[in-house]
Amino acid sequence: MDLGIFACSTDAAAPAPAFELIDQTGGTVRLDDQRNRMVLLTFLYTHCTDTCPLYLYKINQTLSNLDVPDAEMSVIVVTVDPERDTVARLSGFAASWPDNWHFLTGEPTKV
Repeated sequence: MDLGIFACSTDAAAPAPAFELIDQTGGTVRLDDQRNRMVLLTFLYTHCTDTCPLYLYKINQTLSNLDVPDAEMSVIVVTVDPERDTVARLSGFAASWPDNWHFLTGEPTKV
């Protein structure tokens, strides 16, 4: 049974819109490729020096307490500053986080 991918809000769950962006390795990541996995989707920018790393640290700590295998979970972090958050910049930033985390960028009209 395919449960789909849903975005949660305070109103109701609705199917999340499809997207295709570039990750920190230069590879393409599609939301549809994450079906049948738990996905945490969030947004930030790498030039956020105080709040964003702390935010990601708290996410990482929370997820480690869930005891969900990495093979069943993806963390997708989409930049809100694609002009500065290039693949090279995201690659260096991603080095501090687990392998099942994807830091995404793309054309400004797509993020």
